[in-house]
Amino acid sequence: MVRTRTLMVLVAILILTLAALVYFYMFILNDPNTKVKNEGMTHLYSIYGWGQRPDQLLRRPHGVATDGKGNIFVTMPSRGKVVVFDNDGNYLYSFGSKGMEEGSLRGPLGIAVDPARNRVYVADRARFKLVIFTTQGKFISETSLLSPVQPTIAKDRVYLTTFGPIAIYSLDGRLLDTWGSRSRQMGGFDYAHGICVDSRGNVYVSDTNNTRLVALNKKGDVLWVQGRPPKGVLDPKKGLNLPAGMTMDDKERLYIVDAFDFAVKVYNTKGKEVFTFGGQSGNLEGQFNMPDGITYLGDRKFAIADKFNDRVQVVRLTLPGEGGPFENFPWWMLLLIPLLMLLLGRKKFIANEDFMELVVNDQKLRLLTQVAKRVQVSQEVYDRFAEHVEEELKFTDVASVRKFKPEEMQKLMEEHNVEEKTASFLALAKKSFPERIALSRLTLAFEDAKVREVITGNGKKPPKMLTFEEFIEKYNIPEEEEAVAAQPG
Repeated sequence: MVRTRTLMVLVAILILTLAALVYFYMFILNDPNTKVKNEGMTHLYSIYGWGQRPDQLLRRPHGVATDGKGNIFVTMPSRGKVVVFDNDGNYLYSFGSKGMEEGSLRGPLGIAVDPARNRVYVADRARFKLVIFTTQGKFISETSLLSPVQPTIAKDRVYLTTFGPIAIYSLDGRLLDTWGSRSRQMGGFDYAHGICVDSRGNVYVSDTNNTRLVALNKKGDVLWVQGRPPKGVLDPKKGLNLPAGMTMDDKERLYIVDAFDFAVKVYNTKGKEVFTFGGQSGNLEGQFNMPDGITYLGDRKFAIADKFNDRVQVVRLTLPGEGGPFENFPWWMLLLIPLLMLLLGRKKFIANEDFMELVVNDQKLRLLTQVAKRVQVSQEVYDRFAEHVEEELKFTDVASVRKFKPEEMQKLMEEHNVEEKTASFLALAKKSFPERIALSRLTLAFEDAKVREVITGNGKKPPKMLTFEEFIEKYNIPEEEEAVAAQPG
């Protein structure tokens, strides 16, 4: 009797210990609110429902789609319902009633939204129907077909995967064509869960049970195949293990959910695998458990139906080499740099008051225009000679105002012990930041010996300097030469 009681106590302790370990793993170590680091994947938020009641929680979400505004449409097959959330994951509304009568939903799987025509297309596998609603959930019409899985909209066509063939419908649900059959052979399909159409009209199919990606032209001819059907349950094949939902980004790259690899695999339209995001099974944010549907929301954001975690995860997927600080930089602006340097880097002629007084008094304003298209002077000098005209040439046509900071002038007065007039020209002659960047070349014209002393004494390469006498010697043409040059012949 004692041995029996001891055994029962040990069993009870063992059960309690196991329960504690399970609780610790599920709710402490594996807290769903904990985010997992995945290269290139940033978890933004998850949608678990729109309330606390059981009937307000997502249950095995399957298909996801967007209306172009960022709103997310989610199908729940077990509840015969489509639930709509905004781009922040807030509940907006739901539609669909579970049943077999017209307009109801019994097992909605894939979903596609046509915002241009205000329509939603839902593949109801249980009722064998393609059901058409408005984006607000008002029933429009339905059409019958065997085991529909996933629709997509391309121009004026609805492309729909089924248990086997690809069915092509008009936007009002009229069957136009079918491609292929249920088969493992080339050109056949087996419960494909994903389909996309590119700008050229080529169609890409995530051939789920055949574990491959198939590209077709607009006539339905196979362009290429990536992957192959498994040879058996233990086939150690690489690549796609159970490709499910598929979407296309704005650069026409294919994003395929691989349910068995718990990952999103990216391919280009030539069939080359570009990258794989995720790959971890679990219930943490950024992990997946048999994910299925996926839709592109724009700006590298994707909504993924994390089916067996009963949620929709919204993530940002950034491929290697993308998403840096210069991703959206307008590189064409670099072409403007040579033009900018040409404008800012030209020669600039800066003159002080004494120099300009000699030019005006000696009637050499026109000669000055042969040396510099524009002479930069202080506001004070400009105002003093603004009314001067020499042979119909106005001073204001030759000169422009160059500004300087008064505090810079004060600093130079104290630093070099010079008068205000000298310091003001030194401040005027100081290069601005754009001029230093553009390597502008300055010519300083002045009659102040102290200016030359300060400039040559700072240890830096001085700019070109010119007195009035040097200016006349270098550029003036003697009157007799001028007269000879003016004679005809």
